[in-house]
Amino acid sequence: MSKNPMVLHIALILLCLLAAWGGSVFAESQTHDLTLSEAIELAFLHHPAVRTAKLDIRMARLELETIRIEHILPTIGLQLQPLSLSAGEVLWRSHGALRASLTLPWGTALSADLFTVFDHSTHAWTLSYGFSLSQKFTPIPHDKGPGSLFARERALIRAETAFKQVKDEIVLEVIKQFSRLLAGEAGLTAAKERLSQAQTYLSAVKIEIAEGRAGELQRLEAELAVKAAEITLGERSTEQRLAQEEFGTLLAIEGLYEITPPEFSLEDIMAAAAELVEMEIPLSVIQDAEGVRKARQSVEVAERRLSAARAAALPTASLAAGWTPAGWSVGVIINFDLFSPGRGLQVELAETALEIAQERLAIAEQEAKHAVTGQKIVLKQMMENLELFQMRREKWELEERIMQKKMETDLIGTDEWADFQTKRRTFAREWVQEVFDSVLVYLRSRRALGLRLNWEEVLQ
Repeated sequence: MSKNPMVLHIALILLCLLAAWGGSVFAESQTHDLTLSEAIELAFLHHPAVRTAKLDIRMARLELETIRIEHILPTIGLQLQPLSLSAGEVLWRSHGALRASLTLPWGTALSADLFTVFDHSTHAWTLSYGFSLSQKFTPIPHDKGPGSLFARERALIRAETAFKQVKDEIVLEVIKQFSRLLAGEAGLTAAKERLSQAQTYLSAVKIEIAEGRAGELQRLEAELAVKAAEITLGERSTEQRLAQEEFGTLLAIEGLYEITPPEFSLEDIMAAAAELVEMEIPLSVIQDAEGVRKARQSVEVAERRLSAARAAALPTASLAAGWTPAGWSVGVIINFDLFSPGRGLQVELAETALEIAQERLAIAEQEAKHAVTGQKIVLKQMMENLELFQMRREKWELEERIMQKKMETDLIGTDEWADFQTKRRTFAREWVQEVFDSVLVYLRSRRALGLRLNWEEVLQ
C-alpha cells in the first residue's frame, strides 16, 4: 500500500509530460518563427514614426515643386466686369482683363495684360494689351528667405535626413526589445528547470519518507521549494507573454510567434569596432548634428536681420519697363530713407544678436564633437568588456569539463551538479545580453560617426 502514492505520482508526472508534449506540438502548429531581420522590416512597415516621416518628405517635396512651378510657369487670371456705368454719360460697358504674371528669383517679375471693353450703346469692341518687366535692387538676398527655393530645398534635405534617423532609431529599438525577449525566454526556461528540479527533489523526499530516511520537515521544505518555483514560473510566463504581446503589437503581428536568435560574428564586430575607434571624426558629422544645424540657422537669421538693419539706410531702386500700343514705357524709382532715430540702435541690436548666435554655434559644435568622442570611448569599453566576457566564457567551459569529470568519478553529487548548471545557465543569459549590448554600441557608434547603420551585414 505504501507504494501506491509513488505509482500515482509517477503516473501524474508522465501524464503532465505527455500533455506538455502534446500542447507544444499544438502550439508549434499555430506559431511561426520570427527572425530579427524580419522584425526590423515589419517595424519599418507598421511603425507610426516611419509613416509620419514619409509624409514629411512628401510635404517637403510638394512645397519644393510648388516653388519651382511658380518660377517656371506663369499664373494666369481672368477678371470680368459684366456691366459698368461710365461717369458723365449713360453708357453701359462690359469689361474683361486677362493677366499672366511670372515671378522669378532675385526680385524679377514679368507680366502681360490683355484688356477688352464692349460698348453696349455702339456695339463696338475695344482691345488693348501691355507687357511689363520689373527688377528690384536691394543688398538683401532675394533667394534666402523662408519661402525661397533655397529654403525649400534645404527643408527637403532635412526631411530625408530625419527619415533616415527615424529608421535608425527603430532598428536600435527593435534590437533592444528583441534581446529582452531572448533574455525573457532564457529566464522562462531556467524557471521551468528549477520547478522540475524542485519536483524531482520532492519525489525523492517522499520516497525517503516512505523508507523512513526523512521526516515531515523535509517534505514541507520540499513542497515550499516547489511552490516558490511555481510562483517564479508564473511570474516569468506572465512577463514574457506581455512582452511578446507588446512587441507583436509594434510589428502588427497577428497570432503567436517564436523568436529566432541571430548568430553574430563577434570577430567581425570586434574588427569593425577597432576601425571605428581609429577613425577620424568627419567634419560633416559635426556640421550635421541637430544642435549645430539649429544654431547655424539662428546665425543665418541673425545675419539676414543685420543685413536688413544696415540696408535700411541705403536707397532702394526699382526698374519697370513695358510695352503698350502707344509705345515703350520705362521707369526707375529710387527711395531714400533720410532719417530714422532708432536706426543705429537697430544695427547694434542686430550685431549683438549675431554675436550671441555665433557663440551658441561654437558651443553646439563643441558639444557635438564631445558626443562623438564619448561614443568612441564607450566603444572602446565595449571591446574590453567583450574580451573579458570571452575569457569568462572559456573559464566556464573549463569548469564544466572539470565538473563532468567529478560527476563521473562520484566526487560531487547530483545537487552540486544541478547548482553548477544553474550558475552556468545564468552566465549563458548574461553572455547573450552582452553580445546584444555590444552590437547596439557598435551600431550607435556608426551612427555617431555619420555612417550607415549597415545592420543588414551585422545580422548576417
